[in-house]
Amino acid sequence: MQYVNDGSIVIVLDDFALPPVPIHFVHREGRHVTQKVRAFLDFAVAMLRAEQALN
Repeated sequence: MQYVNDGSIVIVLDDFALPPVPIHFVHREGRHVTQKVRAFLDFAVAMLRAEQALN
C-alpha cells in the first residue's frame, strides 16, 4: 500500500478486486512440532499481521 499511498502506483481495476480471503496456518500441535516449524509460524504470522495490504 505504500506505493499506492505515495502515488507511484495507481489501482485501475479496483471495482473488480476480489474480497479479502483469510489466511490460515494448520499444523500438528504437540511435542512433535520442531522449533524450526514453530519459529516459522511465529515469523509468518507476525509478518502477515503487519502487512497493511492484507488488513
